[in-house]
Amino acid sequence: MAKIKFYASTKSIVASAEINLKVNNLEAMLVLLKNTYPALSNILPTCTFLVNGTACENMLHELNDNDLVDVLPQFSGG
Repeated sequence: MAKIKFYASTKSIVASAEINLKVNNLEAMLVLLKNTYPALSNILPTCTFLVNGTACENMLHELNDNDLVDVLPQFSGG
């Protein structure tokens, strides 16, 4: 299972800092998250995803057991 860590608004919506999911790739993770937490649907398209600390834009990137995915919403402020 991959460990999914949430920050800021995504953490509030999921009501947890992290969850474990058994998914094949980032795209499957996004579908599952949107279905489980509909309020994430508007936020996830603007998020940055780090897989094991490296930014990943390829939604077909394979996720393996023990991978860490950080879901980083856009940060704002001044």
